[in-house]
Amino acid sequence: MLAQGSFGWGSFCNFPVDANWHVFALNWTASTLSLSIDGAQVCSKTNDSIRGPAFLIIQTQTTYPSGVGGQVNNAALPTTLQVDYVKVTKP
Repeated sequence: MLAQGSFGWGSFCNFPVDANWHVFALNWTASTLSLSIDGAQVCSKTNDSIRGPAFLIIQTQTTYPSGVGGQVNNAALPTTLQVDYVKVTKP
């Protein structure tokens, strides 16, 4: 089991990552961003930056240290990311 990286959610929310299927949910309100995995909230953060429309990016990182601009971590290759579906709803 690997820990999620130190960028993105990891700067305030570390959670375990494994090869099993999970349901990730992001509840985004004007005041709070809340992340849940398999129905259990793992962290929340005051929404102090996302005010307008946004778009979804689904990606996997293979750089070390984690994040944009690092060196490619060849030990993590090849890698896969499988997404069964994405559901976006408006409250």
